Amino acid sequence: MRRAAELTLQNGYTHFRFDQATVQQGSQLSGVYTSANATAFGNPNFASINGSAMSSPFYRPTANIGVTVYMFHANEPSAKGAFDAAEVLKRMAS
Repeated sequence: MRRAAELTLQNGYTHFRFDQATVQQGSQLSGVYTSANATAFGNPNFASINGSAMSSPFYRPTANIGVTVYMFHANEPSAKGAFDAAEVLKRMAS
């Protein structure tokens, strides 16, 4: 909200409204933990190795948030009912 108000004023507009908000959640592979064990037996010239390994993936949550911001001048009909950018910043500062 604050960033939309700042950008609205920086671009010479006075009012803004949000549209097409989207939120997506998911997960992403962040690493793999592997544990292994092995046993060797035999003589120095010939050895047999017996072992096993197990891997466990670790995932982290992800989120993507998107929104379209429409900006208007105070005298435009579409500004009626839209957020007043200066007022938004004023309220957030207090």
